[in-house]
Amino acid sequence: LDIKQGVNYEYYFEVFDNDAVHNYKSTKSSVFSHRELTEEEKQENALQEQNSNINSLEKSIKNQDKQMSELDKLQKMGKEKTNMDFKDQKKIQDFINRQKQQDEMMKEFSKKLSENLEQFNPEKKDEFKEELMKRLEKNEKEAEKNQKLLDELKELTNKLKEEELFDKLDKFKQNAKDNSKNLEQLVELTKRFYVEKKAEQIAEKLEKLGEKQDKLSEDKDNNAQKQDEINKEFDKLQEEMRELDKQNRELKKPMDVPTDEKQEKSIEDDMKKASEELKKENKDSKEKASKAKPKQKSAAEKMKQMGGEMMDAMAGGEMEQMEEDVK
Repeated sequence: LDIKQGVNYEYYFEVFDNDAVHNYKSTKSSVFSHRELTEEEKQENALQEQNSNINSLEKSIKNQDKQMSELDKLQKMGKEKTNMDFKDQKKIQDFINRQKQQDEMMKEFSKKLSENLEQFNPEKKDEFKEELMKRLEKNEKEAEKNQKLLDELKELTNKLKEEELFDKLDKFKQNAKDNSKNLEQLVELTKRFYVEKKAEQIAEKLEKLGEKQDKLSEDKDNNAQKQDEINKEFDKLQEEMRELDKQNRELKKPMDVPTDEKQEKSIEDDMKKASEELKKENKDSKEKASKAKPKQKSAAEKMKQMGGEMMDAMAGGEMEQMEEDVK
């Protein structure tokens, strides 16, 4: 079937028997629905999933900090006691089991993050994205080494080989700290990647909405309902811009993402006045449209300009910043 993107489909299955006497009886399934996402929606979903994975990985790193505090207590116990009893042995085993679960979680989130990056614009070469994926892969291999070390610790705990056990705990602690540091860097770099791509996406949406507004101003069926739809789309874009600005400010080194609230207010005013003109009770629809048209044209031009400035700013600092981030 030639399924088009962005179209809602409903479908069902119907089967017939070969009972000619009773006019071929049939039965239908329930009705199913399907919507093939547009390319823009696919990228939007990929970015949302990426953001969710970043947040999950951040929480996991915070939990790792708690585990390190627990490890400090175990090391202190090893220095203070000459012999471990059953209770001490149990504490170490509990730590190892929790750490195994923690490592599995971090490994899973890293894997999801890597898969998500791979799915994002797969046809487009992106050096920064490729470097991130390499770092995630390397981190996954380091995590596997930690798993082997945990298995050794478990065995030593069971055999009560205390001296060797606490030497291995020191080694594990250093490895775990290095892994956490690497993950923290990766989370920060992936956040930067998210902010950059989200800004580019918003810039494209602004330019497309500007084109849509421009076309409506020339449309014979230029009406208030269609204008209100564009107004709502712009409101949604403003929400996305506020959220992007918040996430950018949360970076350790915020990027130069241009925002112009005065320009936004000016666009809002133009569209509001255009809607008001189109809603006025006037029998001559052509006169209504002609009064709304200048405001619609103005809003369209400002949106396209705003999107272009955002895209230029991201592209301008991208190469220099990318080199620094990769390093």
